[in-house]
Amino acid sequence: MTGARTKDFLTGLRAGELWGLQWSDINWNAKQIHVKRSIWKNEFQKPKTKNAIRKIDLTDRLVKELRQWKLACPISKDDLVFPSPEGCRTMHTNVMNRFFYPALRKAGLRQASFHSLRHSNSSFRIQAGQNIKYIQGQLGHASINMTNGCLRTPI
Repeated sequence: MTGARTKDFLTGLRAGELWGLQWSDINWNAKQIHVKRSIWKNEFQKPKTKNAIRKIDLTDRLVKELRQWKLACPISKDDLVFPSPEGCRTMHTNVMNRFFYPALRKAGLRQASFHSLRHSNSSFRIQAGQNIKYIQGQLGHASINMTNGCLRTPI
């Protein structure tokens, strides 16, 4: 699940969007992820809002990491990019308790929510000089105010 944390930080996906991501959602040539679904309470559902259905640009580094992860990824009947170690749909609470919180402790960081990776992503995008409207679209926010509200000190 270390890969999932890294990918969430680099993409700003919501947790449910990350768990619902399928390999067919990745356009390798265009270097984009098409967000089409989410997982909530172990069920597929449409994303949170119409703005949440979007295409997210990938860096060359992330494309490379995803290609490597595809070779190591547990096989999933749902074709999930981040299935559980057994190849099933990922349960968010399991990820938090088994992987995320222990990784924070090991790194000497304070406890934070998985969603804080999304906020860190938006802050790093601003620091990198990306346009706020572009960030809004990448994060799938309905309003620019929501995007501005996400700008915080990274974890």
